[in-house]
Amino acid sequence: MITQQPDPYREFADDASKPRLVYLIDEQRSGARESLLFGELVLAFYRDRWIVIAILALCLAMSIAAYTIAKPWYRVEVKLLPVEAKTSNGLIGQVSQITGVLGLAGLTGGGPRPEPLAVLRSADFAAEFIRDSKVDELLNAQIRNGALVRVGLIKVDDLNLQDATEYFQTHVSAITEDRRGGLITLSMKWRDPQVAADWANSMADRINVIMRRRAIQEAEGNIQYLRGELDTAAQVSVQQALGRLLESELERLLVARGNTEFAFRVIDRAHPPKRPVSPVLAAYALAAVFFAVVISMGTVLWRMWARSQRAGSKEPT
Repeated sequence: MITQQPDPYREFADDASKPRLVYLIDEQRSGARESLLFGELVLAFYRDRWIVIAILALCLAMSIAAYTIAKPWYRVEVKLLPVEAKTSNGLIGQVSQITGVLGLAGLTGGGPRPEPLAVLRSADFAAEFIRDSKVDELLNAQIRNGALVRVGLIKVDDLNLQDATEYFQTHVSAITEDRRGGLITLSMKWRDPQVAADWANSMADRINVIMRRRAIQEAEGNIQYLRGELDTAAQVSVQQALGRLLESELERLLVARGNTEFAFRVIDRAHPPKRPVSPVLAAYALAAVFFAVVISMGTVLWRMWARSQRAGSKEPT
């Protein structure tokens, strides 16, 4: 017994007696044209394997050439340990309580521990080092030789000490702090390893000289002020407190005059390295492989599209 199937298009037709046109779509062919299957992509790569190999070889050759042409950069490091400064802030507070005056006008205590590190990181310290060492023209020449400047993406006109200082702090020097052990690492990166080592050692010596000079000036000013206050003090307790404070400042002055490593103790001085830190051959090789994969993928997809267009044009209409 044969049963008649209902017509799904009957309800959309105004007259069932009228002829209807039904379109048949080849779902397999349309799906293959709209989406690329993984197997077809693998087959396309295998078909164009010599093109992929040629692209990879070309990218590797270009990376090796760039690695050979690139100028090396060397990095040196100086290990510094901050010296705990003996301050007189506690004695100043004691004298203030005795005399009833909140602080003593004109009297400055020893600098806190972060002060030498802040000075070492400051732009003024870097600018003074660049100016005294007369390396501003050398740094500005390095700015002009930059890759972005050579291709014209960055314009440089008149470079001054500020430009050299900014480049020095951004690309040449770096200061890191180990908060657990308190060790300070002053690193210097430059094309000449001997110059980099000289700069790092010079900066380590300079920060000690500057902080030592500041401590001597502060201590001498405090001693002169305390002696004047001691002559005018009437109470015995005030005289005793001022005497202890004067003794502390005299001790601070003697330590500053007799200790060359006043702010930082140099643990390891910088030495010219034998191997550069850049360029790195592995980084160039990885970059070559990345660009080879991107270019190969684009080339294979374009060739697949071109073959599909040619195949479509040959089909009969």
